[in-house]
Amino acid sequence: LGYFSVTKFDSEKELKKEIDWKLKKNYTYFCNNNKKILIPKNTKHVKSKIEHVEVYKSILKFPVVKPNDFDFIFFFSPLAVSSILKKNPNLKKAHAICAGPATIKLAEQMGVKKCTLTERPNMGSMIKSVLETNHL
Repeated sequence: LGYFSVTKFDSEKELKKEIDWKLKKNYTYFCNNNKKILIPKNTKHVKSKIEHVEVYKSILKFPVVKPNDFDFIFFFSPLAVSSILKKNPNLKKAHAICAGPATIKLAEQMGVKKCTLTERPNMGSMIKSVLETNHL
């Protein structure tokens, strides 16, 4: 007999840290079509297997946002940063609240002057970041 366990991780990085690659275990990773391959570079001792199950597709669109004087803009992914800023350079003046290191890095590279990395990649943490700026 075996057992079945479901665990939620806030990032792929956290998931990768938790896997004991030397044990012969199977993992299912529910992800989007932009998934990262999680297997370590040194595969000599890797016995665990990860099955990637694509549960949704990320589609790059380039919406145009009506000119507005936004104080904050929330970005949950690098794809969102590139999608929104491509046709809305005026939004680079807003304070970007970013839900991950890759997201904040791209926002800064694309010219956003004020960026904050949230503690956790969720809406509650993003709102907390806004409140902590004492902007309101």
